[in-house]
Order: sequence, then structure tokens, then C-alpha cells
Amino acid sequence: WVWRWKNHIDTAFMQRYPEMDIELLLTDACLDLVAERIDVAIRLGALRDTSQIAARLSSAPFRVCASPGYLARHGVPVRPAELAQRDCMHLNLTDFSHWRFRDRRGRIERVKVHSRVVISNTHALKQCAMSDMGIALLPEWMVGRELANGELVALFNTYTVGVTEFEIPVWMLYISRRHLPLKVRVFVEYMQEQFQKKPPWHR
Repeated sequence: WVWRWKNHIDTAFMQRYPEMDIELLLTDACLDLVAERIDVAIRLGALRDTSQIAARLSSAPFRVCASPGYLARHGVPVRPAELAQRDCMHLNLTDFSHWRFRDRRGRIERVKVHSRVVISNTHALKQCAMSDMGIALLPEWMVGRELANGELVALFNTYTVGVTEFEIPVWMLYISRRHLPLKVRVFVEYMQEQFQKKPPWHR
């Protein structure tokens, strides 16, 4: 997510605060903010460490998607149960081999997907989907641009889709509220301002 927003931070934030420098650390690892001397972290999903200040910025839904090329060759699945016989791809995390679908009446269907490709990185998972390798469950913040320009096609749009949750919470974490450095305070306020109306991936 930070990588997708890198150019926006370089322009809008740094134009507003031209005296400030930014060091952007991109990693899937859950690093110790104190040990690594990290001022602010953006994390998705459930929080493990409750000792830090956590501000919830937004939530990101999941989307089931595939490339136009894959769908042209294999057809568009109509019912969630069909995914058990399709080439699906997912993260190698607990429960990610079972996708949950909630219809407009609130009824939930749990489908064990047929997965020939299991990957540890969401960016790599998206690239595989764009390369016609199969159907993937990905967070909307990651595929919004590709869905808009037609590189990927969203499936099951009448359902809310998820794994353990139907949306991924987006958190901003920092160490202390009492002794907050000015550079951290202005960045925290800037991020809250950016998410106040709607998430950046919807713009």
C-alpha cells in the first residue's frame, strides 16, 4: 500500500513540508517500532502488539479477480461453489484456502478453493493473476487501478468476500501520544486528513 502511495507522498506531503525528509521502509515483516527506530507504521489486519498507539484509518474489502485472458479461455464462474474446480491462487496463510461469500441477504457460503499456486506475497499474487494463471482473492487497495483499467476483472460483485474477515482494517501505529515529535504529529495528521473523506485507492 505504501508503495502505491509513494508518489503521492513525495508530492503532496513534501510540498507542504519542504524541510522534512522521508525514509520509506517497504516490508511485509511486522517490525519492532522501537528497536528499528520507526516513527510511524502502516499495517493491515489484526494487531498483535497493543502497547502502541493505533489509529484506524480505514478498511479495505477483498475482491475476487482474474485476468480477461484467463476468463476468455476458461469462462466466467457464476456461482462461488464453481471455484472448487477452478485454478485459484491464494496466500500461504492460515484459512486462506477457504473463501467466504456473503450474499445480499446475509447468507454466508464457505468454499474450499482449488489452489495450484500458493504464494507468500500479495504483490506476486497479483502479478500471477495478471499473467492469466488463475483466480485470486486480493485486497481492493491493491487491485483498484487494474480493475478500473481492465487489466483485471472483478468476479462475484453481488457478494461480500473474505477469509476470516470480510474487510481488512488499515492501521497507523506510533509509539507515544504524550511525547510525540513534531515530525510525527504532522505526518499523523496528514494521513488522517487523507483518509477522512475516502481511502486513496478509491480516487
